[in-house]
Amino acid sequence: MKKWIKEHSALNHRELCKLIEWSPSSFHQWLNDKRSIPEEKAKLLADVLKEYGFKGQY
Repeated sequence: MKKWIKEHSALNHRELCKLIEWSPSSFHQWLNDKRSIPEEKAKLLADVLKEYGFKGQY
């Protein structure tokens, strides 16, 4: 999922964070392999990303 997000640079990370109710700071740390993503947030993020064409699993 991280790779897909990084490949789609037009996605607004701050907006994604709002949609899944997760702090932008934590999201950025996860994106840069400095923290893990809680399973609940991963599921929510995957569901949101499917609206943008993401076809993978969290």
